[in-house]
Amino acid sequence: MIEDTIQSLSRLLKANKRVLLVGDFKCKEVNWETFESGGNETAWGERFLRLTMENLMMQWVTENTRYRNDDEPVRLDLVPTKGMHLLNEFRYGCPHGKSDHVIIEMETGEEGTEGDESYKRNRRNYRKADMENIKKYYGELNLEKLKRKCEVQEKYIFMEAYETGVMKYVPLYKPKEKGKNDWFNARCADAKEKRDKAWKRLKRNKNQRNKEDFKIARNEYVKIRREKEKGYEKDIVEKCKEEPKLFYRFINGKIKPRKKVGRLKDGNKVIKDSKDMTELLNKRFQQVFTKDSLFNESQDDKINVHMDEVIATKEDI
Repeated sequence: MIEDTIQSLSRLLKANKRVLLVGDFKCKEVNWETFESGGNETAWGERFLRLTMENLMMQWVTENTRYRNDDEPVRLDLVPTKGMHLLNEFRYGCPHGKSDHVIIEMETGEEGTEGDESYKRNRRNYRKADMENIKKYYGELNLEKLKRKCEVQEKYIFMEAYETGVMKYVPLYKPKEKGKNDWFNARCADAKEKRDKAWKRLKRNKNQRNKEDFKIARNEYVKIRREKEKGYEKDIVEKCKEEPKLFYRFINGKIKPRKKVGRLKDGNKVIKDSKDMTELLNKRFQQVFTKDSLFNESQDDKINVHMDEVIATKEDI
């Protein structure tokens, strides 16, 4: 098992110039500051340490990541990288739920497109437009008469009237904050803050009182989250007939976003521009696309058919 894992990681590191590994590597005997291991040469920790050194990898986690009951805190979760530099310092957060591993937050500096809604910031959200007031506003303007105007200046008057109605009754799109749920309110935020403070006290002083305080704060936060989430879902179901858009928005939010094509590689050239990627894909499609004819027009496949003279007599007929 150890040998297979080391070989798989070796192939991965040799085939790629930029690699980021994240996970619980269970190398608690390794000292990543001095690059020393307390195990023998065949132990997993020693083998993994040697692999990272041979491939010039850098290990970024500097604090203990697992806190289990009365056990001594250890550093099990690692983030080794090759050819990459991570931004800013790591943030070590309170464990999620009843897990004994801390949450690690980091910034890679790599471009990401999945779930990014920042491009919608200056767009109008027509789904939430006030249609009743829009109809009333445009009805008073007599748009049909304005559209029949022929002069350029009169056309500008029509456009100004249209844009005024849009700006007045169609709100701007509000990009959804990443990782924030609609039901997460002030009560949830307050419970989360209390849990995080209890966790920090436990990290500073690991005594029985701080453990109990952290468990109480953690369980209370989980309880409040579940109550708010269930109440939010129940409210959506009750309003699904009156406000169907709210219901469909909730359903669509549960669907995983489709991953966009971030970049393509053409030989040694990396292409990021959308237009250039489209042209590259079009060229590749043309290369593999063939149009088959209905008949084989090859000269070698032509068959010459010759019929001898047929003689028919009156007796044969």
